[in-house]
Amino acid sequence: MVKGLPDRPLSHPEAASLNQSDSIGFVFPATPHSIRDDEDNEGSIYDLLITSGESVSALVYDEDKGWKVVTKTSPDNPKEAAINDVIEYRGYDIEDEEKVLKFVTELYGALDELSQME
Repeated sequence: MVKGLPDRPLSHPEAASLNQSDSIGFVFPATPHSIRDDEDNEGSIYDLLITSGESVSALVYDEDKGWKVVTKTSPDNPKEAAINDVIEYRGYDIEDEEKVLKFVTELYGALDELSQME
């Protein structure tokens, strides 16, 4: 999974193109802090949630080490655990963590419904 990623943060089109893979369910930024402006004022994605089957993997980009898998969750509580692991790993100061969890849960549910319609 990590080996296929470029040695830099992803652009939005690159993250979206990963959603076309048959082996990956969905790819999206882990938190609002996961998207940072670069020199061109375009957002780059530094933290990803990647769904595959019943599990969710959380990946982070580090300038020195490249992409790293922070966690791969179990089906019990995959989204919340992956988000919390990214927040903890990065030390993000997210004022309303509950809103982030709710947003990602709703996004994941909507994306899951779309995939079942195909």
